[in-house]
This record gives sequence, structure tokens and C-alpha cells, in this order.
Amino acid sequence: MSFERQLVDKFTVLELGNGKAVYEFTVDEVLANAFGSLHGGVTATIIDVFTTYALLTVGDLPGVSIEINVSYISAAPINTIVVVQCDVIKKGRSFAFLECVLKDKNDPTKIYAKGRHVKYLNPPPAKL
Repeated sequence: MSFERQLVDKFTVLELGNGKAVYEFTVDEVLANAFGSLHGGVTATIIDVFTTYALLTVGDLPGVSIEINVSYISAAPINTIVVVQCDVIKKGRSFAFLECVLKDKNDPTKIYAKGRHVKYLNPPPAKL
């Protein structure tokens, strides 16, 4: 089973369509760092994967990442329920601009991370 599939299986879909992907998950020990909070690498992967799911609601090309930016705002401890909201800001012919926020389900004003993702939509054909 792929890493992406193992990660996605921990999430529940709340909304998916029209350039938006909203999911929730509970931070567990597998997703945590040595300090007992959501690992930064997992956060970056969430932004990568789930912004792509938002993009796929407005087109059939997942594109390739050319830039991902993550702002880590506060720690999400183990057992925290996190809502992940990803939006397509703009989709053109060649590029898509995506944003994502990870926030506390019980206190939506508490933001754990924000991310921006730029994808190139016209990758060259794969060489065999």
C-alpha cells in the first residue's frame, strides 16, 4: 500500500467539489513527531495531496508541483481533531494556484498551518 493511501485512509471527507476539498482527521502517534504533535513533514504532505484533490474537482489533470510553501503556526497535539480545507484559487491553462489551511475542529480560530501550492498542468509525456 502506498504512503499516500495509508495517509488518506486516516481522513474523513467533509466536502469535495467545485474547487474545494475539506477533510478531517485525528492526530495520532503515527502522524506525530517526537514532541507529540503533528509532524511537519506530514503537514507538508497533507497540503500536497489534498490541494491536488481540490484541483481534481475542477479538471482532470493533477499536474506536477513546482512550489509548495508551508507556514507552521502552532502545534497540533496527539488526539487533536484537525480540519483540512483546501481551495483552488486560480486554475489556468498551464498553472494552478492552491491554498490550504489546517485548523482545530473544536476551535476554528486556532490555525495549525497554512500552505500554498503551485502546480504545472502540462507535464511532458512520460518517457518509457
